[in-house]
Amino acid sequence: MTPHDPTVERFAPYDLYVPGLGYGDIKTSGYFLDDLTADTPTANFYITRLYVPKSRRYQRAVFVTPRAWNRLRSKDEKRQEIVVTSLPAVADRFPQVSRVRIEHLTWVVVEYETWKRILLQKQQEGKQ
Repeated sequence: MTPHDPTVERFAPYDLYVPGLGYGDIKTSGYFLDDLTADTPTANFYITRLYVPKSRRYQRAVFVTPRAWNRLRSKDEKRQEIVVTSLPAVADRFPQVSRVRIEHLTWVVVEYETWKRILLQKQQEGKQ
C-alpha cells in the first residue's frame, strides 16, 4: 500500500474502501491529524506510521474512529481492554489497542498487523 501523491490530482476522495467499515486513507505520517478540524473526520480510518523513539524506527499504525472500531472488532476484541493514553505513548504500547484524544476527536489506534488480522478474520466470517 502506498499513499497518494499530493502533487497529482486525486480522482477519488479516499484511498480505499472496506465493506462494513467504510472509507479510509493512507498517510505517510501522523501530520494529517493536525489538519482534521471537522467535528467528524472524513474517513473512518487512516493507515499511517508512527515514529518509535525507543527502537528508532517507524511502526505502521491505523487510526480508527471509535464507531468504526466497534463495527470491526469481534467478541474477542470486545473483551480486550483498550488503554487510554497519549499519542506519543501509543507505539510503545503496541500490540495493545489504545484510545487517544487529539484536539476534539477520539481515535482508537491499533498496530497495522493487528488491524489486518482482524480484517481478514472478519472477511472469513463473512464467507461462512
